[in-house]
Amino acid sequence: MSSFSFIALGDMPYRKKDLPAFDKLIAEINHRNPRFVVHLGDMKGGPGAFKKDLYVGRREIFSEIKAPFIYTPGDNDWVDGRVTAKGMRTPATRLKKLRQVFYDDAENTIDSKLWIIRQDTFVENAWWTMNDILFLTLHTIGKNNNRTNNRTEFNKRNKANLEWLANCVGEAPHHAIVVFTHANLWHPGRKRPIQSGFAELIEAIGKLAADLSIPVLVMHGDKHKLLVDSPSISATASAHISSLTRVQVMGDDHIGAVEVMVHEDSCVRFGFETLTV
Repeated sequence: MSSFSFIALGDMPYRKKDLPAFDKLIAEINHRNPRFVVHLGDMKGGPGAFKKDLYVGRREIFSEIKAPFIYTPGDNDWVDGRVTAKGMRTPATRLKKLRQVFYDDAENTIDSKLWIIRQDTFVENAWWTMNDILFLTLHTIGKNNNRTNNRTEFNKRNKANLEWLANCVGEAPHHAIVVFTHANLWHPGRKRPIQSGFAELIEAIGKLAADLSIPVLVMHGDKHKLLVDSPSISATASAHISSLTRVQVMGDDHIGAVEVMVHEDSCVRFGFETLTV
């Protein structure tokens, strides 16, 4: 039997006053020495300003994490917030700048310890494997995945997400699959299924879990409170299977993270431990 761990966090640090606690969290993460760390988006609060140095400043903070670091954007990172800097006037220009800062790693490497593959155009979508487990990121955001505000942008990104999920799973057989994304796809306050910006993705993940009969873990942020459950595999009905697990990480003023222990014996099992400061 072999085992390893990774750590996921998100929706932080929102405010300047949160930085000392966030520094302590980074120190604890480094002490635990995970195989990699994933930030699930929203590196600033929703009302926060889009300052010229926002992305570079956050990347410098995240660079203190010693393990390979992967980041998938949230809505606060390029859609929501006040504009105070030239070149950050529109969501499209902000997303372009964010990609330049966070996804410039040469030859798809995240230091020498982790090799990842990125999607063309939507470079924030990535996949990598470890011990025959598939890990992948999908770019979803709050506010109904931007479907209501910008249907054209939503359609392109949603299509890319669905294709990325299908293509990654088709690469090779896996013992388990872990999906990292920002938005809470299953939040009860979401629109009716026909209006939901998450319905197709819920159905795709549900079908994946049902067809493959292997553990599927979805980790996301968005709602700031720790939650572990088995979500529905359908956007239109309540249908659950034991192989699908969802973890929503804490966030906002709840500075912390979730360490996932991966146990491999006759099958893959996930264990969860919270890190708080």
